Amino acid sequence: MKKLIALLLAGVMAISLTACGGQESSGTTAAADGGGTTAEADGGDDTAAADDGGSAAAGDAVYTIGLAAMLTGDNALNGERMQKSTEMAISQYNEAAGYEKFVLRVEDDMTTTEGALTAVQHLISDGCLAIVGPHRSSNALAVSETAQENEVSILVGGTAVSIDGSNPYMFRARASDSIMAEVAASFAGETLGAKKIGVMHASDEYGQGGADTVFAYCEENGIEYVDEPHNVNDVDFTNAILDLQTQGVDTVVVWTHDAELAIIAQQLNTYLPDVQVVSSPGATLDNVLNLCEADWVDGWYSVTDFISGADETVVQEFVAAYEEMYGETPDLYAAAYYGAAVTILEAVLAAEEAGEVTSQTVRDQIAATSGLELPTGTFTCDDVNDLVHSCVIAELDGLTPVYYDSVSVE
Repeated sequence: MKKLIALLLAGVMAISLTACGGQESSGTTAAADGGGTTAEADGGDDTAAADDGGSAAAGDAVYTIGLAAMLTGDNALNGERMQKSTEMAISQYNEAAGYEKFVLRVEDDMTTTEGALTAVQHLISDGCLAIVGPHRSSNALAVSETAQENEVSILVGGTAVSIDGSNPYMFRARASDSIMAEVAASFAGETLGAKKIGVMHASDEYGQGGADTVFAYCEENGIEYVDEPHNVNDVDFTNAILDLQTQGVDTVVVWTHDAELAIIAQQLNTYLPDVQVVSSPGATLDNVLNLCEADWVDGWYSVTDFISGADETVVQEFVAAYEEMYGETPDLYAAAYYGAAVTILEAVLAAEEAGEVTSQTVRDQIAATSGLELPTGTFTCDDVNDLVHSCVIAELDGLTPVYYDSVSVE
């Protein structure tokens, strides 16, 4: 905790984009060939990573870390937050080292499974010790075999229950839907007093996994539910909402992606304006809220990873540092992937201290993570490689997410 706070308070350095060649270490822990460059958001042009503490001297080890981010496609804003927070973590650790100890290679996964696979293949070929991302559950599952075959760890943000720990090189840097969707269901039942819940969800790995968790809770607790699945990229949910209206649901749990969520918000406001709503994390994001009118989501609840207004010290220090560097308030993507980046950087330092830095020793140190306090909670790796075991409930005041409660799961 003290180490992380010291990094956050160290003063945020501006990122330099001056061109330079690859920095090679003369030690046994050198980054793989091609290290020392950062791929920018265009998905491949190389420029220098942040120059936060001067150039590496002879004998100084330099390590290459990768980022597979959604820089184009329908989640580009979220991918931008992923990149900014990862760059911030690199900047802070380089400043603490006194030289450019860590360099970042960035690849655009284009928010597709094909793009994610190509991005991860490029990052592995560039010699990255470990990789932050990709984000979506489907994309994480698409690159799982490649990461395992090459023995390179990936810290993903997909929350689907189907990411089950079977790949020893895949770690989850957010709470899984087995936590978040169950919190949503229990909040609906126990706090909101729901008697009949409509579940509107995407039919992919993410949405179906969350819905199945809600169904299980309802069955265990004697709550009626109505299943309303939809395809990814659907744009009309009128029939599903009218069915929920006919069946007399008093609460709706929505577990879907950003674009669909905004449309559902509009149509629920039209046809079921008084229904209680508990949503997946997207309801707290600018990506969704920028598409909504205040009355569409006012009074909604969202189970999410992070709310900038939470009063924990580590949250407020992260928010202050991020705002100083970028002039904007961080969201869950910024917080979650900052946590992923810090976990990798701490693992590299621990492997270095133990005497050998390889992709395998870094993997082992990530697996040994315990009690690392970060903006999205305390990171401790469990037996299925999940690092986060808590979430936050937010209440929407118009278009403003307000901290409501935190929930930890043992």
